[in-house]
Amino acid sequence: MHKRPSAIRFIALFALAGLVVGLAAGCGGSAAPATSAPSQPSPADGAALLQERCSSCHSLSKATNEAHTQAEWEQIVSTMIGKGAILTDSEKDVLVEYLAANHGK
Repeated sequence: MHKRPSAIRFIALFALAGLVVGLAAGCGGSAAPATSAPSQPSPADGAALLQERCSSCHSLSKATNEAHTQAEWEQIVSTMIGKGAILTDSEKDVLVEYLAANHGK
């Protein structure tokens, strides 16, 4: 009779340990704290954005063979977003700056 409570305690402790481990794993300890600001793309990422986001619909030469002012690139990129290109506001700014600096008038 004395072994019965020990077995129940062992099972309860084992279940509690499993619950704690499961909760800890589900919390994803590697996630950034909620208070940190999202990282902003660097200007060097303009080329990467052009490659990743623009080439899915057309060749890169369509953009790189043209020369436009920054205002014109702003309008072109806005038009592309209207057609389905996916860019955040900060990514759009980085891409427009890159295009104006490297493919501008």
